[in-house]
Amino acid sequence: KAGTAVPPFKGRSLSGEEIDVGALLGKKVLVLAFWSIYCKPCVEEISSLIRLQEQVGGDTFEVIGINADSELGLARIRTFIGRFEEFEKRKINYSLIFDEGSSLGKLLGVGFLPTVLSVNLKGQVEKIFMGFEEKSEPEIFAGIRSLLPSEAAGGEGTADETIFAVESMVPLCGFY
Repeated sequence: KAGTAVPPFKGRSLSGEEIDVGALLGKKVLVLAFWSIYCKPCVEEISSLIRLQEQVGGDTFEVIGINADSELGLARIRTFIGRFEEFEKRKINYSLIFDEGSSLGKLLGVGFLPTVLSVNLKGQVEKIFMGFEEKSEPEIFAGIRSLLPSEAAGGEGTADETIFAVESMVPLCGFY
């Protein structure tokens, strides 16, 4: 839930390399996006996460996708990613972790997909976004940008700028 510390964890990328998320906690604002290849809103959200990484990415920010399809096997997920990138004509520009045995979903209490956790520079869950609708993207991006040091200090914003948190109910893919 919001305000809780994210425990340090490691995961394997789709290419088999270890990704140490624990080493990033407290150093970067993180977006942990849990998804499945069989969840339509999850797949739609990938393009949004690519845009988020393009617009906000840098030394203090990182998107990490966590695939929850452990029962399908790594080869099937690699095939899906290749086809997605070919069809969309763009590469996924953020790290992807394969959640083998659903251990990361259990560790972080993710019960359905898609779920995105924004993690602040204190290593705590700032906000939980469940479901996905493209029309909510500007508000979500603004909320995530507000967690960045330059944005929180008023780096690029103006005095007249106001950020609103928007919550909406959306249909979910399924329960896990």
